[in-house]
Amino acid sequence: MSTKSRIFIALTLPLEAKEQIQKLQKELAPLFSPQTRWIDAENLHFTLTFLGNCRQDEIPKISQIIQDLANKSTPLVLKPHYLKNFGSVLAIKMLSKKSQKLYQNLVNAFQKAKLIYHENHKFTPHITIARLKMKPLKKTKKHIHFPAFKVEKIALIKSTVFSNGAKYEIIQSYSLGSSKKQCCR
Repeated sequence: MSTKSRIFIALTLPLEAKEQIQKLQKELAPLFSPQTRWIDAENLHFTLTFLGNCRQDEIPKISQIIQDLANKSTPLVLKPHYLKNFGSVLAIKMLSKKSQKLYQNLVNAFQKAKLIYHENHKFTPHITIARLKMKPLKKTKKHIHFPAFKVEKIALIKSTVFSNGAKYEIIQSYSLGSSKKQCCR
């Protein structure tokens, strides 16, 4: 029997974007419940798709799909637009048509490879910055102002859930627009 891992695919953020997000988190912290769990800088990412529990023997095929897609893609620019909550998630909604195209290319590649996974929600380009213990009484929507940033890498990431939050481990990372694979295990 093959063991399974919770896997997702994400764009990794450059350091300057993580620093801007951390600054925003500090500004927002007094406005939210003390039980709010702010996402640490090393866990900040732009999720493209959550694959769920994948068998270890599926990882090489998934990795190859990502590598092929990365080779055909180019770095993209993400523009932070506004802050929004999705239920118990506080996120920065991003403007990026290219990320939506990248997402659709991933879905198409997985369907073609007959790797089935189910996203039970519409793709919404965002970066999760906090997990809310208590749902806000009303939806949050606040425009934010910090510079757009360039994203140059896509990664296959393993998520391990603990009582105090998830720990993410990059399995492999690929540069967009090149054939360079970076192993991070």
